[in-house]
Amino acid sequence: MTDAQAEEEPRGPAAGARICTPTDVAAQYRRHHESLAKVAARFFEGKRPDAAENAVMDVMLRLTESAKAGELTDKGEDWGPYLRRAVRNSCVDIVRREKREREHFPQGDPELERIVDLDPLGDAIAQQHSTRWQVARLKSALATLDESELLIIWLTFWKGATDKQIGDRIGTSGQAVGQRKKTILRKLLKEVTKDE
Repeated sequence: MTDAQAEEEPRGPAAGARICTPTDVAAQYRRHHESLAKVAARFFEGKRPDAAENAVMDVMLRLTESAKAGELTDKGEDWGPYLRRAVRNSCVDIVRREKREREHFPQGDPELERIVDLDPLGDAIAQQHSTRWQVARLKSALATLDESELLIIWLTFWKGATDKQIGDRIGTSGQAVGQRKKTILRKLLKEVTKDE
């Protein structure tokens, strides 16, 4: 195919998709705003409500611009998971942008030459925020477990006990412990990822 032929072919939406309008984006904003605000607030640990709201608004503004340009399509899928990921990414971008600004304009003398650390984009700070958020989610998920489930998890992951050793300790078979462990891990995964 030549370049001339490629330019002549229309670039429309994929099969089964329709082009979204800014009204569609506004409807999705109203539908998901509360959950997106919670995702952003959790990322900033509730300490930066202005940054959390900016992250949500940045995502919605980008989507509105794409809709106005006719570049946004919808296949009838739920926008929730995509929007939550986009808001988390927007939070990371805000942290990185602030880190860059601090490096370029240090307090005191903006002309002062500085040695830029080994993390100029703020990846380490973003990772710290993400790790804190994940640890908080895991703690809340562990809080949903009962005493025997916590004992199985503790013996498995912190003490390195086998299913048979755990079974001997709690008075059941190793196979039953293995099945119960799978159920517990599914429960934890569901709790940890329920807002994603």
